[in-house]
Amino acid sequence: KQLDFKNARRRTQGLDDMRVILETPYQGTKKHSVEENIQYALDCVDHSLKMNEAPIAFHLIYPRVLDDTKEVEREKGFSMSQKWYKVADKVVVYVDHGISDGMRQGIDKAHFLQTPVLMRSLCYEGQGNFRRGGGADWFFTGPTTR
Repeated sequence: KQLDFKNARRRTQGLDDMRVILETPYQGTKKHSVEENIQYALDCVDHSLKMNEAPIAFHLIYPRVLDDTKEVEREKGFSMSQKWYKVADKVVVYVDHGISDGMRQGIDKAHFLQTPVLMRSLCYEGQGNFRRGGGADWFFTGPTTR
């Protein structure tokens, strides 16, 4: 499936200096397929750009070059993305599709490095649709629990 990045350059002009790591689920669940999670993540990137943030979503990039079904490659991608937590201004966790184990690891890494973690909801209805007046942010402190 081809990803649509049209107008990406236009949307990134004039960004503040806020480096943001985005956390959204990638792997499919009973509730959301991988494809639905990818579309949700792209919508979250778009939302973050509109918030004048400079987002990065590693789970949209690394699975394109690493095989997410192979544990060694999945761990390599996770390990490489963790290096960015030291330079990020904050981690934004989009919660509309739930919080996966990989997202929990990212949250815990951010807390360990004292990188602020912001939980965010788009009030997401799927395929780029949001409920009117939707969207909320709140800060999260402390390690995650299962």
